[in-house]
Amino acid sequence: SLAQAADLIAIDPGHGGADGGAKGGLPAGTVTGLPTRIDSDGRTLILEKDVNLDIGFRLNGYLVGRGYTTLMTRNTDNAGGDVPYTTEGADLQARVRIANTAGATIFVSIHNNALTSTTSGTETYQYYYASTQSKALAQILHRQLVAALGLPDRGVRSAGYYVLKNTNMPAVLLEGAFLSNPNEALILADANVRQRMAEAIGAETVTYVSNIFKYYVAYRIMVQDRAARQRAREGFSQPAGGVGGGV
Repeated sequence: SLAQAADLIAIDPGHGGADGGAKGGLPAGTVTGLPTRIDSDGRTLILEKDVNLDIGFRLNGYLVGRGYTTLMTRNTDNAGGDVPYTTEGADLQARVRIANTAGATIFVSIHNNALTSTTSGTETYQYYYASTQSKALAQILHRQLVAALGLPDRGVRSAGYYVLKNTNMPAVLLEGAFLSNPNEALILADANVRQRMAEAIGAETVTYVSNIFKYYVAYRIMVQDRAARQRAREGFSQPAGGVGGGV
């Protein structure tokens, strides 16, 4: 539809290139559908950058298949903008610049986590001073991702991550599961699970941009219009000659 075509959804698969992100160990011979990664000791690894990109592609396919316009901040095993990784700062700046320049409607950053071998669960991040729209997006995506994975709910949290602070649109950062936990590394190694994650994120993204976001935009316009009319009624509108009413 025209409404769908007007929405531009920025999908941000975290990490890439020399920045592998979190990593986990897998039993030898585990089929993942991801690039084969072996460490110097011959152990099979799963890297966050690969998981994130795979989920990003699946989410992109889900949304495009439903008529939405998308952009990916990276489409290859590189930094943001599909350029070789140099520094974290340059990578993050490129991701934000891509979304802001394109005028994206929302920004969804896909990540997975690491802490200890027993840490478990799903968490979602919004900026410390997130807008009402961002908070709503974080809540609905988080709720659906928790349901899709069936892991402990670690809640929606606030953080000052660069991609949340500097994007000009509602933005969230999703942390699906802990690659440092062998059980959750195996979960993320399953292509069916990654598809389920993408579809959960996609379904709630559609709900948000087609209903909630448009409600907030319409409400904001209504409030601004009402305030302008009130100022006009009270005689606070600026005179035609400008401040001071000069001739």
